Amino acid sequence: MTFPFRRASIRLTALLAMITVLGGCAGGLKSDAPPAQAYVLAAAPAERSASVLDARLQIARPGVQPGLETDRIALVRADRRLDYYAASRWAGPLPEVMEALAVETFRAAGGLIAVQEDGSPFTPDYVLHMAIGHFEAHYASADAAPQVRVTLDCTLGRRADRIAVAHFVADGISQAEANRMGAIVAAFEHAAQTALAAARERTLEAIARDARGGD
Repeated sequence: MTFPFRRASIRLTALLAMITVLGGCAGGLKSDAPPAQAYVLAAAPAERSASVLDARLQIARPGVQPGLETDRIALVRADRRLDYYAASRWAGPLPEVMEALAVETFRAAGGLIAVQEDGSPFTPDYVLHMAIGHFEAHYASADAAPQVRVTLDCTLGRRADRIAVAHFVADGISQAEANRMGAIVAAFEHAAQTALAAARERTLEAIARDARGGD
């Protein structure tokens, strides 16, 4: 005969054993998904400008469209759905990545006394604000290599009186050579370099024009 307290003890022991087994299974689960690869973008090689404007420029951290405020690499499918590549990301959130790339681009080409990042303790003469409108790979079909588009909506302002002296849009478009992550990131880099080169040229033109009194 089994006494009631023994039956309760057996049930409790069985329950504890089940919890232990389940906990061991959960702790030992391993995903077959590959670890996320982090990608960086480099500035395009540039020859230093022969002339230097007497101005200091600060590049503010860019704003972004909804869906791009992340380190995930965005794509737009043929049906206009926004999505992200699996197991791939930028080395940081997109606004930080593009700020660093813009500073690197402007510094490498020269043409200004100094180029400062957002949060610099030094007072600039001008501030460049950029809003990232596009930074996605666009697919015409699921199997085709995508086309990458980068769009920067730029406003240049004087720091002293907070007056905007120029507004322009800089675009970069690049066709990926293959529907592989390495080729797609290369297309992102080329499109970003193209947009930033245009932004730099327009910025220096605007600063030079403003220095002459806006003629």
